[in-house]
Amino acid sequence: MRRLELHVHGALRAFVGRRPDPFSLDWRPGDALKHRLEALGIPHTEIGALCVERAARGWDWHPGADAVLDVYPYVDAHPDARALLHPPLARPPAFAADAHLGRLANHLRLLGFDTLLPPEAGDAALARLAAAQGRVLLTRDRNLLMHRVVAHGAYVRAQRPREQLLEVVRRYDLGPQVAPFTRCLRCNGTLDGVSKAAVADRLPPQVAAVHGAFTRCRGCGRVYWPGSHYRRLDALVREVQSEAARVPLRRVTCR
Repeated sequence: MRRLELHVHGALRAFVGRRPDPFSLDWRPGDALKHRLEALGIPHTEIGALCVERAARGWDWHPGADAVLDVYPYVDAHPDARALLHPPLARPPAFAADAHLGRLANHLRLLGFDTLLPPEAGDAALARLAAAQGRVLLTRDRNLLMHRVVAHGAYVRAQRPREQLLEVVRRYDLGPQVAPFTRCLRCNGTLDGVSKAAVADRLPPQVAAVHGAFTRCRGCGRVYWPGSHYRRLDALVREVQSEAARVPLRRVTCR
């Protein structure tokens, strides 16, 4: 049996309760690192770097003797360290949000990101959907993130939709990939520009009289135009991009 001394850093401390820093685990032959850390309450999706003796390690690491392990959050880790723990993430990423994050899903669609919101999917079905389609699973339920099939996921800590959006944008460095007003807020379909004549029969008279730019959803056919809500939504997009760019992210390399 080995003794493993754990230092759990940053936001991950919230998952381990009142355990001291550091604290120790008895390591038995056959133990799996991912399972031991999840048994402490830390979803594997939230871990971005595992450092032993100034070197980044993967899930297959086993201590050959008593050892010290530093565990860092995903958002703080350098991509090279993350790559040892998580498969490559598509750029731009696509998302699947659980039913409690409806407004976050809506905001991500506003920024142009493919975001599903299955209304009646149970936990197992949502986890399988995210895994099958290569989506990042967004939730405030850490047990959902511990499903074995989940490759990419995020425990959303903020409670207000605007702060949730900023959290996700920072975590996945989405700022350069934002394409606002290109995706349907209702069904997640992509939007195409259309002429006024093509949608004239669907426009209120007061809209047809003052607007000339329109888009239509390929999925549900909903028509959009820059109405009274446009400035408010555009301001939200600009604020989120600006705030995300202002906050430098720490990048742990283990060296």
